[in-house]
This record gives sequence, C-alpha cells and structure tokens, in this order.
Amino acid sequence: MSRIAVVTVHYYPEYVEASLRALGELLRHAPAESVVAVANREAVRSSLEEGLARLPTPRAELVAHDNTGLEFGGWDAGLARLRDFELDWVVFVNDTFAVHTCFSSVYRRRLLDALVRPATPGEPEVAGQVEALGKSYTIEGVRSHRWLTTSIFALNVTVLGLLRFRLHDPAVDALIQPSAERVEFFSPRLDPMLVAHLDAWLFGEGSGAWYGAAPLSAATALRLARKARSILQEKHLSAVLDEAGAWFFDIKPQGGRERVTRRFEELLFRMSHGDRLRRRVQGRALGAT
Repeated sequence: MSRIAVVTVHYYPEYVEASLRALGELLRHAPAESVVAVANREAVRSSLEEGLARLPTPRAELVAHDNTGLEFGGWDAGLARLRDFELDWVVFVNDTFAVHTCFSSVYRRRLLDALVRPATPGEPEVAGQVEALGKSYTIEGVRSHRWLTTSIFALNVTVLGLLRFRLHDPAVDALIQPSAERVEFFSPRLDPMLVAHLDAWLFGEGSGAWYGAAPLSAATALRLARKARSILQEKHLSAVLDEAGAWFFDIKPQGGRERVTRRFEELLFRMSHGDRLRRRVQGRALGAT
C-alpha cells in the first residue's frame, strides 16, 4: 500500500462539513498517514478543528496560514509539516472540491488507482483532472498545452523533490496586477494565449466563463486578480512538471460506462445541491476569493 498524506486548504466555515465528509470517504478507501488542514482564514478555524477530529486518520494537524500565495501558499504551509515523513504521494485538496462540483465516484476510483499502483523509483508522477488548450502556452520559461485542475490532485514524492516541497512561485503572481486597466492587469511578459484564456474565463459571460466572472473595474480588480493568479499558478506548476517529463494520470472518466456514471451522479448532485449551491456561488461572486 502506498504511503499517503493529505494537505487540505480551507476558507469558508460553511464548506468544512461537506469537504471533510468527501475527504473522509476518500480516506476510507486510501488511508492516509497524516492529514494537514490549513486554515487560510481565522473564521474557519473552530469548525475545522471539530471536523478534523472525525476524520479516519491516525494523525490530523491544523495549521494557521495568513493566505499569502492563496491556496498554493496554504499547500506549502501544510507541506512544510510533512518533510520528515516517508511518503509515496501527497494529495492536495481545496475546500470547494466537493461543494462547487460533484466529486464523482469515478474520479475517486481513478485517483485511487493512481495512488495504489506500484511506484517507479525516481519517476515523477501526478494525478488529477487533466485539461488542455488547443495550442501550447509558455509561462516563466516553461511550455505545456495541459494542466492539472487543482481542486484535488496528487503529486508523488519524486515530484515533491523536484519542486523542493514548494508549489507556490511568487514570480508567477507578479504576472497579474490588481488594476482596473486591462493593459496593466496582464503583464507584457504573459503569453498572449494565456491572456486570451484568462480574459474569456474572468471577464466573459455564459457557460464558458467562471461563475464569478465580471467586467474588470476598480470594484472587481482585486478579486479577479486573485483568481487569475491562482489559475496561473496552476498552469505554471503543470508546465514545470510537463517539462520534467512527469507522467500525468487523468482521473476523468474513460469509456461509456464511467461517463454515464459520472453524468448520473452529477445530476443527483445538482438536484440535491442546486438551490444551495446557487446561493453560495452568488455570494462568492460578490465577495473576495
């Protein structure tokens, strides 16, 4: 059995129960030696302490973080507590992974398949939902066309060594400035492909845009800049791993049966969480991210 640890980052007290319940279900299938929960806001601390006590793990630790580097900085704060552990994989989770979307049993099973497979010494391996653009992009000197979505993903110990146990890169944050002027919002160093991608996701409308998308203005610039920085950290991490020759294990459904299962579970999720989710999403779109 692989030696696994989990780092989970939290912002919202009202998300703790659902996210830890889904994490607990994952841990029942793949026991973790340690869970480090990072409170990126003081408001989440008390509910997180209560929830951690119920997780099926021999060691659960709460770490307070000041939100520097957003969730990537939070994951680094959690990783710092795991450097002395002998691990095969670390699973990274944010508190929306089972709240904003359905974490299907298909995704869970495919992630578990990656975690329990025999490790190849020295081989960098990553697992998560893999997405791609039709054209490659360059970010801070590294190139890729794909990325791991970072609501839930896993990196093996070889990858962590390559990254020196740090996921957050401050230089990537500097590519975005919280300005109401688009020409200042995006650094001139940023690949036009990524600028177009971010523009459509952050400022667009309809199904092809983020749920919190809005026109860029003095009132929205800081919130949109934070989201843009998280997206670029995600893209940069994946590009670094791609250039390092990492194996990417995609946990999305493969084959008709898995796709049908996922669609059915997503339908049930929307039926049971629809109204509540819409209220939460609307509230998050108006507040800081």
